[in-house]
Amino acid sequence: MRKTLLVFYSRTGTTKALAETIRARLNCDTEEVFDLKDRSGFFGNLMGGLDALLQRQTVISEPAHDPADYDRIIIGTPVWYGNLAPAVRTWLTRNAPLTKESATGFFCTFAGKGNIRAGKKFSGLAMAKNPALLCVQNGEEHGITQDRVEAFAQDMERKYPG
Repeated sequence: MRKTLLVFYSRTGTTKALAETIRARLNCDTEEVFDLKDRSGFFGNLMGGLDALLQRQTVISEPAHDPADYDRIIIGTPVWYGNLAPAVRTWLTRNAPLTKESATGFFCTFAGKGNIRAGKKFSGLAMAKNPALLCVQNGEEHGITQDRVEAFAQDMERKYPG
């Protein structure tokens, strides 16, 4: 049986809630990435957005799980100004050799319109070929999200059985 690790960053809790729904469906280990820069408040949010826009990396927490121990890795991030959150960009950069083969799923949350395109763009970064993809707009109805998580999980299992 394949081991799956779900790696995510969440500033406000929206991406974390989606990660927990996916984890429950796939019964996988989770790794929450913490950005050690203060992203709280107006200026923290502003600087986080600027760092995302400029595709900067940041200082992140030490991982609790070794991604080399997993066959499948799912990556989750909020979309900030059409880009990955800096914490996820940093994690992906550090683990790029592993994720090229094992990053088989990608999910993102976003508040603005048109960010599904961003999710499709991200899914090609340091990922296995043809990963499962899930993009959820903040405020989407719970029942719709549940159905989409189920479709995402089935897509993962079909593309990367285990």
